[in-house]
Amino acid sequence: MSGVEKLLPVDWVQQETTYYCGPAVAQMFLKRFSIVAPQHDLWSDIKHNTGGKRPNGAPSQNTDPEFDTQICFNCSGQQPPDWSCWNTTPEALRKTLRDRAPNVGMEVRYAGTADEGMERLVDSIDSAAGIPALTTETSQHHWVIVSGYLRNDEVSNEFPVQQVGKYRLNGLYVVDSNGTTQSDRFGFKTVDAWRQDFGAIGCAGHAQNNRYPLVVGASGQRARRAKAAPRPKAARQSKAARQSKAAPRPKAARRPKATRRPKAARRSKAARRSKAR
Repeated sequence: MSGVEKLLPVDWVQQETTYYCGPAVAQMFLKRFSIVAPQHDLWSDIKHNTGGKRPNGAPSQNTDPEFDTQICFNCSGQQPPDWSCWNTTPEALRKTLRDRAPNVGMEVRYAGTADEGMERLVDSIDSAAGIPALTTETSQHHWVIVSGYLRNDEVSNEFPVQQVGKYRLNGLYVVDSNGTTQSDRFGFKTVDAWRQDFGAIGCAGHAQNNRYPLVVGASGQRARRAKAAPRPKAARQSKAARQSKAAPRPKAARRPKATRRPKAARRSKAARRSKAR
């Protein structure tokens, strides 16, 4: 295979309930940075960070019956309501990750097109910290991790290259916590397949309707991490050399103390004094 391929290591976990895709991707994401957290604890964090108010009459299937802070939208804007409810909003997922991994910069984005979303996913994977990207697949409600890509393979017939923003992209690697087979858990999707499966918000009552939710590495992450990096050894040695200039002079360089006159000189003075008596 020619081209440029990048794949970040992500340990797969199975989501523990039908509505735990958010906690599952959070668990996989945090484990990459050596942070261990059970899914039920992450779910508690997500509920706390959601900050909504579940409307009366909202559907209760495939969700936590005690999710009082759940956010729902009336997609029709009419009565009876056509509810669309989030189990894990992008904002709650980002805050949950940042609270547990404060040194990993993350931000929420809503892409206007599938191609813009794919470009931002690749940008996140290419960031200095190697941050996997989180987004939704098939619908706005199912979270997955995008852990890698293949690009610039101009000769592949199986994964035809296409122009996606500034990239010549062949496809994306996807980790799905709800996968039942190995190929479902760790899949590769071509550009056309991803355009079809990318989970756009499909709710007219949502402010981000027809847009694609992403939780990706924060822009400027590379610069912040580079600035915080330790100085190379050569720079530290140079500083040590400068400090050595301010050190006290060696004893050999100090002015010698005045020496006492020899005894013969003292006797001669005593002799002169005895003559003056």
